Amino acid sequence: PRDENQMASVFLRWAFPPAGLEVYGEFLREDFGRDVRHAFEEPDDLSGRMFGLQKTLELSGARIIAIRGEVVNSELHHSERMDRYGRPGSVPRPYPRYVHLGKVPQGHTQLGQILGSPAAYGGSGWTLGVDTYDQGGRWTIDLSRTEITDWLWSHFGTVGPGIADVIYALNLEAVRFARGMEWAARVTPSLNLNRNVEEGNDVFNLSVSFGVRGIPW
Repeated sequence: PRDENQMASVFLRWAFPPAGLEVYGEFLREDFGRDVRHAFEEPDDLSGRMFGLQKTLELSGARIIAIRGEVVNSELHHSERMDRYGRPGSVPRPYPRYVHLGKVPQGHTQLGQILGSPAAYGGSGWTLGVDTYDQGGRWTIDLSRTEITDWLWSHFGTVGPGIADVIYALNLEAVRFARGMEWAARVTPSLNLNRNVEEGNDVFNLSVSFGVRGIPW
């Protein structure tokens, strides 16, 4: 039925154990298409793509460092950033991933939680990170950028002002093992530029978490 949507994806992972290298990627496309000609002319329309890699290096003192990066892009095709007749100021057609014909997400959420990257909701993003492992645990630092929307809408049904809702976040995490216990701490400062697609509405946030697992005897 035209009021329901489905998605199909192809996932590829290629690991090179001797080189300590892993490469992976995914291509996703919604099943909606205007006609066969549209499918041939714009095979990348209504789609999202992701690519990532990870490289490990052995250091002295039984330490391993992992350098990783990932990028995802699910923005609407440039030809679909206006209405079906190409006129600005109308509701974009089609809608971003997870939304179909203006309805709430169908079949791609668990109790409203998106089953995938938030950046795939009509946006894009990337992550660069470094993990260090040793016998005592793990240290992690990564930087990420998530673009929620840009030319879409500030409120559903109205076109946005042509600015981007972007979040930059720095994640610092430590996991240490001591006396049969696992101690974990995380600090994540982030800056949301143009929050809710409102120009100049910049919001800072700081997330701090601490956890302990295990039995000390």
